[in-house]
Amino acid sequence: MKQRLNITIDENVLSKARHYAEKHEASLSALIEDYLQKLPGTPSKNIIDLVESLPQAKLSLPGQLKEGYFESQKKKYGF
Repeated sequence: MKQRLNITIDENVLSKARHYAEKHEASLSALIEDYLQKLPGTPSKNIIDLVESLPQAKLSLPGQLKEGYFESQKKKYGF
């Protein structure tokens, strides 16, 4: 569940952040959430989740890459 958060930040920082978000086709909320998730104590599940969470990866990964990753994990760990 998502919750609303109000923050106070310098106008110049906000302007730069908005420009960065626009350039990377992401929202400020997504950028801030991504940053906070990377803080210690919040490990990602696997590399696929990390790549898909990147703003430029919103298009989705090719199916073969994803399937290949999970097949290699099956063989490696026997599940």
